[in-house]
Amino acid sequence: MQQTENAKVLLDNKMFTAIVKKGQDRKYDSYSGFQDDGGAGTELDRLLKEAGIKEIIVYGLATDYCVTATALDAVKAGYKVTVIEGLSKGVAPGTTRNALEEMARLGVAVKKRLAG
Repeated sequence: MQQTENAKVLLDNKMFTAIVKKGQDRKYDSYSGFQDDGGAGTELDRLLKEAGIKEIIVYGLATDYCVTATALDAVKAGYKVTVIEGLSKGVAPGTTRNALEEMARLGVAVKKRLAG
């Protein structure tokens, strides 16, 4: 439940400058970290621009929904975007494959894993 002791980020909060909340309007789905499906923006773009960040790496759940929506919104906002396929998981193989192809076609660098 929100605002309870167990509803917190399970990492050291000193690692973060900010935590961006999405899904704040129950009327809309909220796949992207940048905006919900109704077009209401989050703080993410402003925070990244204020920090001078021009290149981002996106990964997570689900490749074919949230990862794709966030990556494509980032490209539209002018960021250089890389998606790490090996750190992401899609809902279904077919939609995941289509999402990876769409992201690559629209300017996202899709990498199997982090370099190194």
